[in-house]
Amino acid sequence: MRYRSRLSAEVKRIATAHMTELREKIDSLGQIASTLQTLIERCSGNDRPDCPILVDLKNTADRQED
Repeated sequence: MRYRSRLSAEVKRIATAHMTELREKIDSLGQIASTLQTLIERCSGNDRPDCPILVDLKNTADRQED
């Protein structure tokens, strides 16, 4: 069995790298959720087209084109 030939230190290094990656993804998702929550709170939700959510999406798309 291959897993029995791995050193504990190697397994711990791999697990630590995975944990670091997961924490970075969690932090990133938290920032996205916070931004979206702010935009939701700023949007009046009426029939007018001046929604901050749409403005932010447009600005993001414009930045990605640059």
